[in-house]
Amino acid sequence: MENGLVKSEQNEPNENWAIQLSESSLCPAHLKKKPKDILYTIQLGNELSIPTTVAINSIYVIGDKPTLGVHLYKSLALRGGVTWKILKNAEPVYRWSDSTGNSYLKEELDADDTFKTFPFSITKLPNGFTEKIAPQFADKILVFRSEKPIDYVTQIEFKRKVRGEVMIHTQEYRLKDAITAGLAGEGGSNQNWQKRPKNMISARCFTEGIRNIAPDTVMGMYHKDEILDTLKKEYTAEDVSDIVTSEVVN
Repeated sequence: MENGLVKSEQNEPNENWAIQLSESSLCPAHLKKKPKDILYTIQLGNELSIPTTVAINSIYVIGDKPTLGVHLYKSLALRGGVTWKILKNAEPVYRWSDSTGNSYLKEELDADDTFKTFPFSITKLPNGFTEKIAPQFADKILVFRSEKPIDYVTQIEFKRKVRGEVMIHTQEYRLKDAITAGLAGEGGSNQNWQKRPKNMISARCFTEGIRNIAPDTVMGMYHKDEILDTLKKEYTAEDVSDIVTSEVVN
């Protein structure tokens, strides 16, 4: 048995065999009545060293591109020794500024004790702030947070051991990246990003991170929803939420 399919010199997958499979009630909808696509999928599965039935159920040809389902994407990464830890999960990013209009990054504010930050806008100071609170920090620069987030960011740390050395890659994906790509925001063309942008950010961060630290495990292929995005097609939230809620830590 090879890759889940019984083979012999007389029993190699062929078009007749694929035709029978394509007519089976257990054949996935995306391969129904498509025997040639089944043969291509099996061959691709062989190159990825995955069982035939897994390939048939988890490899999709979308827009003339072979793509991988989320569970297969994660399984190949794990098999390749990749672990990951979610550092930020669609975390809101705010603008921080002082009374003179100077802007700051949150990271530099956290690292410098000459600043005192407040989690509200300078235009909406709480009662008594100027008279009672501000004088307590006369020796510091007072910095205020914007009323609404200006962005959202997901950050995932990936690790992989290769030839005894541990590789570490931190992947980041922001809502602004999706807006730049024309997926999200007011001018966005994709309904999936309009409906659940935070989940989408984390999903894209994960798949891009895997391709960066372990391109050999997925042969550089995309997750199927990434291609569906480019074709402006909708899909269910199942695959996206599965990525967002998962974490594998050393």
